[in-house]
Amino acid sequence: MLELQTVCKSFTGVAAVQELSFFIKRGETYGVLGPNGAGKTTTLRMIAGILIPDHGRITLDGELVSQKLQHKIGYLPEERGLYPKMTVYDQLMYFARLKGIQKPEAHQSVQAWLKRFDLSKHINRNVESLSKGNQQKLQIIAAIAHDPELIILDEPFSGLDLMNIDLLIEVIGDLKSRGKTILVSSHLIDQVEPLCDALTFIHKGRSLLSGYVEDIINRFSESWWDMRINENGDALEAFAGIQEIDRHEKSLNRLKFTLKPGVSIQHVLAKLPTTIRITELEQKPPSLKQILLSCLHNDGVSSEEAVL
Repeated sequence: MLELQTVCKSFTGVAAVQELSFFIKRGETYGVLGPNGAGKTTTLRMIAGILIPDHGRITLDGELVSQKLQHKIGYLPEERGLYPKMTVYDQLMYFARLKGIQKPEAHQSVQAWLKRFDLSKHINRNVESLSKGNQQKLQIIAAIAHDPELIILDEPFSGLDLMNIDLLIEVIGDLKSRGKTILVSSHLIDQVEPLCDALTFIHKGRSLLSGYVEDIINRFSESWWDMRINENGDALEAFAGIQEIDRHEKSLNRLKFTLKPGVSIQHVLAKLPTTIRITELEQKPPSLKQILLSCLHNDGVSSEEAVL
């Protein structure tokens, strides 16, 4: 199990991560999500042992994360850390041996992963001659070739085309089926959501929301509504001004909204102008993206800034 306990990290007096806590069970796929600049990469670099927290603890199976646990951890950084003049094979062997596995096992693993990612034909080429997508696949292999227990993937889909995104999703599923714990970070919610059992959503280094994806969606479902009314657009504007709701989508005769805490749908309906005739009203389970955008909105982020 991986656990973060009130972890903090600052750079030149600016807080990048603030009192962050969460845990991941063995074999789970966990998302660290948030907009650009939220503190995701700093969090992952601390989990990988590259940065040391200013405060708090990070443990893997009860042990503090340190250099002696590096053989258990595979880390894909957001920015490429490859040696451009080395060949593909030498590069992967170097990283695998650096993590402590013996040469025969390293060779077997490297060959197998090159085949899986369709890179075998490039085995003797220098890294700098590869396309950006193939360099990304190479770096993914470097993170997993030593068969780590914890796999940390920071923006893993960067530079990949749709076919290779599907391949990586398949590989992540296979690794999970083998009991690997996988930590995925991205600001693109739609790509990561199908992979994750649970997540934490951070903004300005703070967790705004954390838990299992299914539980999060169920928790918010009761307050999300979809309403259709008659064609009186002015009346809809009057309804939209009611303080007990947050609007999410509005058209001529349709409104999607959430109830604010402690407010019932009956209370809102009782305050509707008499000119409004409701033709349809139903609870509408939100998407994870809608929930996270709502969290950003409640944290003072404008719709223009909230890019997920």
